[in-house]
Amino acid sequence: MIRKAYQDESLPIELLLLADPSEKQIHSYVSSGHCYLAEYEGACRGVYVLQEKTPQTIELMNVAVAESWQGKGLGKQLILHASAYFDGWTMTDQDDFYLFSFHGGQLA
Repeated sequence: MIRKAYQDESLPIELLLLADPSEKQIHSYVSSGHCYLAEYEGACRGVYVLQEKTPQTIELMNVAVAESWQGKGLGKQLILHASAYFDGWTMTDQDDFYLFSFHGGQLA
């Protein structure tokens, strides 16, 4: 199951560090972004973070999958979840990051 993290919930920093080696940077974008968790049998197996850059642009700041779950399609599911959640947004692959854009919208 993929769900939005609760505001007071501790986030899986160990997973986020797999995709971004700077814990300082992670705390920076997590504090102003939206974090989603992929859980299986009560444990977090994957995570992604979205951050609104402008009222029309959202950046996928981090997507990470537990090493034991890599190669099983969970990363793809996380990206597809992000794009499906923001119905009406357009996802653009910018080589090393993803942007979601929407004219006149905002991150829910």
